[in-house]
Amino acid sequence: MTPFYDAIFRTMPMALIFGMTGIAIIYVAMNVSYFAVLDAKMFNQSQAVAIDFANVALYQARWVMPLLVGILMVGTLNSTMFSASRYRQAVARARMIPSFISCLNPICDSPRSALFVHVCIAIAISFIGDLDNLINYVAFAQWSQRAFTMAALVWIRFRHWEVHPEKLRMPIVMPIFFCFVCTSLIVINTIDDFSSAAVGIGIILGGFIFFMLFVFEKAFPRFQWYRNLTERMNESTTIFIQIVFNVTPEFSGMEDRDIAIGKKRATDTDGEITSRKSSQKIFPEDETLKMRSMSQKTNNSEVGIRNSKTRL
Repeated sequence: MTPFYDAIFRTMPMALIFGMTGIAIIYVAMNVSYFAVLDAKMFNQSQAVAIDFANVALYQARWVMPLLVGILMVGTLNSTMFSASRYRQAVARARMIPSFISCLNPICDSPRSALFVHVCIAIAISFIGDLDNLINYVAFAQWSQRAFTMAALVWIRFRHWEVHPEKLRMPIVMPIFFCFVCTSLIVINTIDDFSSAAVGIGIILGGFIFFMLFVFEKAFPRFQWYRNLTERMNESTTIFIQIVFNVTPEFSGMEDRDIAIGKKRATDTDGEITSRKSSQKIFPEDETLKMRSMSQKTNNSEVGIRNSKTRL
């Protein structure tokens, strides 16, 4: 996500500190108000606690609560689509999933193909089973992913591994605390609903098997026929997506990939560590270069016309 923000080393810590603090205060206040108005029996039997709270506490203004919930869901949907599509774009840029997902619009840098894939997957999953069960399945896998990520960050910090020069360093207590919270939620969910946890474990194992078979260098990628097949599929799908969504592919070079995973440090000609971009855009298709040059000429001509009108 860091390429999409300016002054990331200043804004990200401030956003985490003030944003998480404000959200924690609001959520604690909401739960205290729920328990202050509703008794334990009503709370346990309620299908929608916020609606029952509004019926008891707000009287004639109880219609405000569904409106606020709808606005909240729109904001959640917007943030989820914003982040999830860029996560997929970053994974595709690192050559872990099909390359067409890494395509960006050359003007606004929006990951249109990744967003399209995200929406298609969400629509397909919504037809499978009950919505509450789907939320439990995905929540277990999501919290497990976050717990493993935080544990890996703590391990890297204590082992003093070399990391990317554009790293964003946080106090070590933050990933440790968040890892503890994620692990607690996983354990509680497993004890409370083991069947949902088992499905979540199956989802994680499915992703692991997919990675070991199709991405791990000592599995299928070591065969030349597999590399040729995937290259042809990547090329054809990327060209098609470029035409449909008006996007261009973005890839990370192998050197950048080694730097990102700690195998290599970025150095300049004098051997000093430098800060560099984590990706470089490669446009293998001539049509892509023509499209970009044409868009630049169009923008330059529009600027010239506006300047001439200003002088007149």
